[in-house]
Amino acid sequence: MNPVSSTDTLEQLPEFVAHVISYLRRRISDFELCRDIAQEAAARLLVQMEKGVELQNPKAWMFRIARNLAVDEIRRRTPASLGIEAQEWLGDSRGAAPESPPVWRVGDHDLDRDEMLALLPQAFSRLSGETQRLLEARYRGQMSCQELAICFNSTERAVSQRLYRSRHFLRNLLVEEDVINTTNKEKKCSQA
Repeated sequence: MNPVSSTDTLEQLPEFVAHVISYLRRRISDFELCRDIAQEAAARLLVQMEKGVELQNPKAWMFRIARNLAVDEIRRRTPASLGIEAQEWLGDSRGAAPESPPVWRVGDHDLDRDEMLALLPQAFSRLSGETQRLLEARYRGQMSCQELAICFNSTERAVSQRLYRSRHFLRNLLVEEDVINTTNKEKKCSQA
């Protein structure tokens, strides 16, 4: 496969930016952040072109850079990052308060962010010990998949898959009726 010419890439750059924004919007609720990330990825692409680097697929390169920038931004904004999948599920964690607080539909309940985050410790405690250690090492210890693979005597791919499945299982636990009801009972008792 031959590298794409700089002229072709420059002509297609606005289209690339629009596709990157669309991709990010499905994962991040803040349009301005999506646009900023897409523009930063485009700027980095232009820098590479200025340096004379010949990319086989500039659009794919730009998507990879945009996703990495989004992950970095989400990790920076989320105190105990649960990953990009959790960001789209929990919503935007920026400091600016939205006009109306976000509400998530969990089972038959509408929960605000504080209620949602209050459910996490109880749901987390229902995970197996090894899964808890894996998630804690990744998100509290900020260990890379490579470091986790060494610690857990596994491969990077297996660790990455286990992390994904663990986050998915944790989200499913949050939806369970008894987790919500137990937390609501505890909240009512503490208010009485």
